[in-house]
Amino acid sequence: MSARSPARFADCDRYSSLVALPVILPLATSAPYRDSMVERKIIFYRWSSANARPPFLPHSVADGLAKRIADDDYAAMLEGNEITTAVHVISPGTESSPVKLRMLSLRSPDNRPLQWEPGADLAPLPLLDDQYPADVTYITIWPDGIAAQDIYTNAPRLGRLSHFLRNKMNAFVSFDPLYMPDVYERLRDLRGQLRGVSVALTRPEYADRNPGVLGTFLPAIYGPSAPSIKVEVGMGRYTPRNLYLNDEIDEAVFQIAESAHELVDRLVVRGRSRRTNQVEQLNLMTERLEDQVILPASTAAAGFPDPDATFAATVSAYDKFKQRGVFDRAVQALLMRSR
Repeated sequence: MSARSPARFADCDRYSSLVALPVILPLATSAPYRDSMVERKIIFYRWSSANARPPFLPHSVADGLAKRIADDDYAAMLEGNEITTAVHVISPGTESSPVKLRMLSLRSPDNRPLQWEPGADLAPLPLLDDQYPADVTYITIWPDGIAAQDIYTNAPRLGRLSHFLRNKMNAFVSFDPLYMPDVYERLRDLRGQLRGVSVALTRPEYADRNPGVLGTFLPAIYGPSAPSIKVEVGMGRYTPRNLYLNDEIDEAVFQIAESAHELVDRLVVRGRSRRTNQVEQLNLMTERLEDQVILPASTAAAGFPDPDATFAATVSAYDKFKQRGVFDRAVQALLMRSR
């Protein structure tokens, strides 16, 4: 443990042994956690090195990060204005085996949730200065350009990992989601003939800071204060069948799929198929290349999967898709836009 580290640390399991960060403790409970199973989606991405930058080498970067953390526990943390990121190196992998990471989204002291109980008023969570409420995801990065993570509503996304590695390790990498092999053809079949789009965000404040393409859909009146936003744009029931959404909205759908996919929880397009001449619907958020799994719960934190089981399920899904040639046929988000 480094000299800077505070003395207030709970015992760490082997998944935090490399990083003596304060353990994110659950609220006090009078009974042990009951055995349970946890549902997760394993979502796959294709990673790539940034243009005009040194190539991203997963093993080398992870090994370097692990060594920095061994010298300074706080090297695992990158502080932001509202959200702090922590990354634990579970395994640095090798040139032929995957890197395994645990990434946490931590709430800073000024942005922590409150606690409440019947008959009592709101009160701060009883946490010490070096303890944080956290959301966690387990990430696996293979040398062949494939990456994966377990996903749930509040899981930190891989864009956060890109930001962390850029600032901590001067390593530049991007992660593009992979979609099922037939998505590109289905989208192209609707292109230029969209009748409706539905977009939903649970954290619109992120989009408000730099709205970009999402500004096409988000009315300014909502601002960052809304806890969630759902916007539907479409042609009315009684409009002529040959009228479609304008080109700006059409292009925005593809841009969101490419570059703003981490901000949206729902992206449904509805349009007239050239193939069938019928109105068809496509939910891009459910067309990701994924494997749904049921995992044993962690003994350390209720509602979260066991880390070993999560990594094992991720590797199993990777092996399955690899053997079937799915990665070769999967559609990368960047490729779905017209040229």
